Amino acid sequence: MLKFGWLALLVACGGGGSRAADARGGNGDASGAIDAADSDTSGDAAGCGDGAAVTATGPALAPGSTEQLTITAVSHDASGAYCGRTTATGPSAHLTIDVPPGGMLTLVAASDMREQHTFTWTRVQPGDDLIFPSLIRHGVQDQLVHVQLTVPALAGASNNQLFIVCEHYGVANLGSVPVGPLSTDIYCETSAQSVIAWIEATTSQGVEYAVGDVTPIASSGATAISIGAWAAPATPTTTITGATDFQRADLGFSPGLPPDPFGSEYLQMNPLDAGATTFEPQPLPAPLPGDVEYRVTTTDTRALVIHRPYTAPPPSVDLSVDADFLPAISASLDAGLPRPRMSWNAARPVAGIDIAFVRTASWIVATDGTSDSVLFPELPPDLVPTDTHPLYDVDLIESPELNGYDDVRADPLRAYFTHEHRITSAGWLNGGTF
Repeated sequence: MLKFGWLALLVACGGGGSRAADARGGNGDASGAIDAADSDTSGDAAGCGDGAAVTATGPALAPGSTEQLTITAVSHDASGAYCGRTTATGPSAHLTIDVPPGGMLTLVAASDMREQHTFTWTRVQPGDDLIFPSLIRHGVQDQLVHVQLTVPALAGASNNQLFIVCEHYGVANLGSVPVGPLSTDIYCETSAQSVIAWIEATTSQGVEYAVGDVTPIASSGATAISIGAWAAPATPTTTITGATDFQRADLGFSPGLPPDPFGSEYLQMNPLDAGATTFEPQPLPAPLPGDVEYRVTTTDTRALVIHRPYTAPPPSVDLSVDADFLPAISASLDAGLPRPRMSWNAARPVAGIDIAFVRTASWIVATDGTSDSVLFPELPPDLVPTDTHPLYDVDLIESPELNGYDDVRADPLRAYFTHEHRITSAGWLNGGTF
């Protein structure tokens, strides 16, 4: 669903000494920016006292990567005033820095291969252990899973296509597989404990599916998946109404175990007719579980998203923009670098937001769901992003799997990985801050 750029590919680094810098005094200019000459002196902003240790982990490195990163952690008080910094380079990015209770922490990741990206947490608390958002997770390795199954015969089938999906992550897709016993390998994450498989066959009457059981990964030897009998597909119909302010609706099904929330196997895009659309029945393997995502968007600035799990494809779904989606929001970039300010407002009252992601240029701030504006914190001049393009985004996320900002602050990306959530977005990426 969400499209991650550089943040998805960042790598880890660590180990370094602590420095402090002056936020308000010395040579700071009228805007509150910090002069390079002050960046090695002690911060004296009023809110910087009583700081407590907070740890932060930089982005994870893909196995075998030679990318080199420098990670700088910057401490701020609750107003965003600069309090101090510490920098580390190397293969493990675990930094510790004092942050005032309720203050902010910014991680700046600079790479020899990619542009600098910056992430800020608000409402930081003593003892927090914060993780820079990255699709590559720390400590996750691949395991090679050897799978055995039998492809059943189906009269009149012209092609058998095999899908195998690991828990958490890992997909194998083999076309034109023969009838009979079959062995193949798939790479799963080491945290995966089970796999599932299904076969899609094309006949003159359409498609049929043979679905396997959810199967624990064998501790040794082959993982044998039992494939069921051929059956007609589920053909769910989805109708979305009340989207008069939107131009397009998307529908994506992700069958599997638990499916990847960042992409759908079956994606349809319909133009809206007078604010409503009905998606044609989409053949899906039944009774395979999965996730489904519904989205309505304007041409380039707003999006509403519903992401739900299902134990079997629903026969039909009727959604109303007013009743089922979060309210639409509008957003504005009220001030640019070095301290951007963004604000947003909703078309109708909105409650229960767990986290807000606010982005301008290559800088993202995570904050609580009760906010309606963000003033980005102060950074030393050498850390202020240099990409000055005016693009900006706001994502507000609500999920019954979360218990507010404090629950997700340490690992903000988890909000997008929940199986059930709603997003209202304003900006240029349509429901995808990253």
